[in-house]
Amino acid sequence: MRFDKKNKIINRIFGFPPPKFLRMPAVGMTISDHSVKVMELLRSGEHLEIGRYGDILIQDGVMLSGEIKDRKKLKEILLSVKQKFSIDFIYAAVPEEKAYLFKAELPYEAIDNIRENIELQLEEFVPISSKEAIFDYEIIKEKNNDGKIEVNVSVIPEKYVKDYSDIFQEAGIIPISFEIEAQALKRAVISQEDMGTYMMIDIGRTRTGLSIVSNGFLRYTSTVSIGGDALVRAIQKELSISFEEADKIKQRIGFIKNERNTELYKSLTITMSALEEEINKRYSFWNDHPESDNKPRKKIQKIILCGGNAHIPGMKEYLSFRIKTPVEIANVWINAFSFRDYIPEISFNYSTGYASVIGLVLGQIY
Repeated sequence: MRFDKKNKIINRIFGFPPPKFLRMPAVGMTISDHSVKVMELLRSGEHLEIGRYGDILIQDGVMLSGEIKDRKKLKEILLSVKQKFSIDFIYAAVPEEKAYLFKAELPYEAIDNIRENIELQLEEFVPISSKEAIFDYEIIKEKNNDGKIEVNVSVIPEKYVKDYSDIFQEAGIIPISFEIEAQALKRAVISQEDMGTYMMIDIGRTRTGLSIVSNGFLRYTSTVSIGGDALVRAIQKELSISFEEADKIKQRIGFIKNERNTELYKSLTITMSALEEEINKRYSFWNDHPESDNKPRKKIQKIILCGGNAHIPGMKEYLSFRIKTPVEIANVWINAFSFRDYIPEISFNYSTGYASVIGLVLGQIY
């Protein structure tokens, strides 16, 4: 789902359907509390290749949980991004902290005016008025066993998107579309033909995104305010070392237990238990509760790890053991190219931090 020319914000920017040149490949961009990431994918024969890519750090206090706290500083950062990567147009992500996602059923007769019917029901599902909301939808089934249309609806407060749109334009960058970050993540890490049910865990520095995908649709997303930095601080406290030194130990040793690091391992597992509890809540609720219409759900088959902290040594094995489910590290190129055709210059470990950015661009190419 993309909040593009259909939504009020983009219509206000362009005032007309985007011309053809705006549909040309552009750069995907995500903004977290600590960095701006950009990625471009270009066609090369039958497959895609990486174009411009990179990230620029954001200082503490500029962003908080996806909200802009220091507009002046963020504008300076975006101006430097524009200059460094020669960016004019972007496909942008909106962090899911402020997004809502729900499934709705509509009478089949509503198929010709779905948007209007969804808008009438919006306030039943989200705590904001339809006048303050921007939404888009995907049709899950055009007609189910009850003769109704099933739709997946994404909703974002208009003010939230407008803040992003305005700051991009102030920096001379035109956002072609906005998309919930988890939607883009799904597009990057799950094969287009895969109709399985998976939990995606996107572990950043200060937050972790938890999402569930089933039958090719994003069905649930939430954010937990625990990330890789919490593990670094646990190491820092246990060993009385600097944050930088502790971060190196996290990346080198992580959850690999041996005779010399028993106390450190214990400290990490205590810190990890809070995130583990949040993961288990979502995992159990999905598996143990039927749909709103009492239809059984497909069980979660595996967990897919992505984000900048996906490659912490032993993390995959630790989570798999604790949650009793297979865990794998995402291949963010699964829908972009085969390694038989092209080997990207970016390392596999580093690439997992770009999953959402890659998904943004894939949404425009395919």
